[in-house]
Amino acid sequence: ICTALGVFSLSRLIDMEQHSATITGDCMPGVYLTGQMEACIRENYANTLEHLLTEDPAELKRLDELMAAVSQRQTDVLKQYEATPKDEQDRELFAPVQQARDAYLKARRDLLALSRQGKKREAAASLNDQIKPLLTTYLQSVRTLTDFNRSNSIEASAGITASVASGKKGTYGGLAAAVVIGLAVSVVITRGVSR
Repeated sequence: ICTALGVFSLSRLIDMEQHSATITGDCMPGVYLTGQMEACIRENYANTLEHLLTEDPAELKRLDELMAAVSQRQTDVLKQYEATPKDEQDRELFAPVQQARDAYLKARRDLLALSRQGKKREAAASLNDQIKPLLTTYLQSVRTLTDFNRSNSIEASAGITASVASGKKGTYGGLAAAVVIGLAVSVVITRGVSR
């Protein structure tokens, strides 16, 4: 009985360890990194709007440098996300993020070129016609990835809860069986000794 309880408990611990590894090695970093992606997107969108409102060449240069730094940070975050262990569905959901980013960056480069040339009206038209729809697609692809990681985290947490519950039931059942068997053996021994 002790061996069976030990094996059963070990199987529950292994199951919990696997679910915990999914949460800590994939889901939590995934949620954090997609949050960082969204923060970079929003920060550079605000910088783009500020670029459109500015005529000062020094300020335009500062904003260009700031956007380049944020874009590099975003590139680093995307590389970190790619390195997290994930399943096939995670990879499939990550691909549209890259595609949406590429389309958004191309349109933003064109808009910023117009802004630098002082063609603010044309740049503003580009913002409404191209940038905003591409931004929406980009943000939605990141949110889809965030939701996927959150869902996987909830699923893995439920797996841990189920393992704990079945482990408790199995342990209590094993202990009850051990008590019953112990009582039966003690009755047999007592009767055998009293004869």
